[in-house]
Amino acid sequence: MAVDEIEWKAQVHRALVEGERTELLRLFAYAEELFGSEAGSKWAAALSGFDACAVTG
Repeated sequence: MAVDEIEWKAQVHRALVEGERTELLRLFAYAEELFGSEAGSKWAAALSGFDACAVTG
């Protein structure tokens, strides 16, 4: 899976909307591979940038 940061963030948001816990775990593991020591901050940014109300109404 070779994705850039924008696509990775979109996948995180899709998994949040769909409630896919397994996919979220996989995406976090991929974040560690993709971003290294910055994975935690990238993960936090992806989650904080997500507005569930905008997606779910």
